[in-house]
Amino acid sequence: MATAAAAAGTQEILFPALVRAEEPIRIGQLIPFTGFLGAIGVYGKQSATLAVEELNARGGLLDRKLELITEDEANPGVAVQKARKLIERDKVVAIEGLVSSASCLAVGDEAQRARILTINAGANSDEIRSKRCHRYIFNTEGCNTQYVSAVGSWLIKARKVTSWYFITSDYAFGHDLLRVARNLLTSHKGTEVGSDLVPTGTADFSREGTASRAIPINATGHGRTMSMVAFVEGERFLGDVAAFFKELDLVVTPNPPARTSSAPPGVAAARSGPEGGDSMGSYVYAAPKGWTRTNYPDGAVYVSPPYPNTGENCQLSIFPMRAGSGDLLRDAIGAFQGLFKSDPMTRAPYPDPKIAKGTSPFGWEYLVLKKEIGGNGYYGETTTGVIVFVARLGSDVALIVGTSMRPLVSQCFGEAFPDQWPAFFHTLRFKSFK
Repeated sequence: MATAAAAAGTQEILFPALVRAEEPIRIGQLIPFTGFLGAIGVYGKQSATLAVEELNARGGLLDRKLELITEDEANPGVAVQKARKLIERDKVVAIEGLVSSASCLAVGDEAQRARILTINAGANSDEIRSKRCHRYIFNTEGCNTQYVSAVGSWLIKARKVTSWYFITSDYAFGHDLLRVARNLLTSHKGTEVGSDLVPTGTADFSREGTASRAIPINATGHGRTMSMVAFVEGERFLGDVAAFFKELDLVVTPNPPARTSSAPPGVAAARSGPEGGDSMGSYVYAAPKGWTRTNYPDGAVYVSPPYPNTGENCQLSIFPMRAGSGDLLRDAIGAFQGLFKSDPMTRAPYPDPKIAKGTSPFGWEYLVLKKEIGGNGYYGETTTGVIVFVARLGSDVALIVGTSMRPLVSQCFGEAFPDQWPAFFHTLRFKSFK
C-alpha cells in the first residue's frame, strides 16, 4: 500500500496542474469477491482498508488523505473493464491486488498501456514475470517456479518422492504450475504417473467416466495436526479407507530398552545414541538416530552431530522425576526459569511463547512450552529455540528439555526442516505410570 501511495508523489511532481491538494490520493484494488477465488477477496479488502485507515489517522500522505476504491476482478474480461474504470473514471494513481493469474495477465497489459503502477499481490504464474512482464507491474507474490523449486526439491531430495501425479486447476495458474512442476521432475529424472486439470469452481471430479472422491482428513493429537487427502475412485474402496483409519495407530512403540551404562554415579559416560529404544530411570523412549548420549548425576543429555549448512548441534536433556506443583504450566515455567534464568511468558524476544497440552494415549497429561531466548530481546540470528516438556505422573512430573537454533532455521526442532521432536515424543513411555 505504501508503494502504491508513493506513486502519487511522482505523479504530482510530473503533472502538478492535474493534482489538487484537496483531492484524496485514490488507489484502486482489484480482488475477487465472486467465483472460485471469492473467499480471498473479503480478507484482501479488510487488510487494505485497515492500512488506509492507519495512514489517514497519521495525516495521510503529502498532506492528502488516501481513498481506496475496491472492485471485483471476477474473471479476466471483467477485471479489464474494472481496471479501465479505475484508471479512466476514478483517476487512481495505482492498482493493487489481483489473485487470478489469468486476470493479472489481462490487467497487466491494460496497466502498461495506461502507464499505471500495478502491484500484483496474489497471482503466481511465471508468465507474469517473463513473457508478459511489464515495466509497470510490481510483484510482491512469489511465482510458481519459486514455490515448486523449494517444495518439490525437498520432496525429491529429502523424502525421495520421485513418482508424481499432478492435479492442477484448469486455468492460467494451473497450466503454468503443471509446466513448472513437470520441468522440475524431469530435471531430477523422476516419473510422472499421470495428470488431471480440474475445472475451476467445481467439486465434481471425474476421469474417463469414473467418479472420484477427495476426502480431506485431519488427525489431531499430542499438540500437533496431521493432514492428508485420500483420493478414491468409485465406491468399492470407501470401505477400505474407513477400515484403514479405524486401525491407524499414530503412536510408535519403541524397541526394548538398551542396556544402561555401568559408569559409577557422578562420572559422565558417553556412548552412541541407540538404534532402537533407550531408557533412563522411569523413562522409556527412542532417541533420535545418531545422537550421542552422555549420562550425568542429574539426568542424560543427547547431542546431535553437526547439521549440514548451519553446523548446528541440537540437544535433548532428560531429567529425573521431580515433585509436581499440581499445575503443569507452573512446572514448565519454573523449569524454564531455573535452567535459562529467563521468563518464558514475556514477549521478548519475539515471537510469543507457544503452549500445547493434552493427554497421551496412555493416560498421562502433558504440556509443551516453546520459546526463544537470547538475542538481546529481539528476534534474530542469535536466539536459541527451547522446548520444555512436562508430564504429570501421579504426584511427580517428568521433565525433558530440547534446545536448538531458532525454529525458523533449526534443522532438528525447526519449522522448515523435518522435526525430530514428534518422533521422539510418540515413543515416550513411563515405567512408573499405570
